[in-house]
Amino acid sequence: MVRVDLHGMSLDDALSEVDREVNHNFIQGIEDRRIEFVTGWGDVLRPGVREYLTEHPLVKELRTDGASLRILLEDLQED
Repeated sequence: MVRVDLHGMSLDDALSEVDREVNHNFIQGIEDRRIEFVTGWGDVLRPGVREYLTEHPLVKELRTDGASLRILLEDLQED
């Protein structure tokens, strides 16, 4: 599982990092399709990242785990 700590970032910077990690892991076809984003308990970063991940087309599943959001990426479609 890839773990990404977003503490201390603005929401815009955190969303850029989230998008970069999701796309990178999906494109690379990394076998472990799970990513954990550590957001803390704040009332701006955590809900903003959660909303973004909920709507992201590459996210298959989203779970809240303490101060983290854990996702499972969609499977890479091979033609």
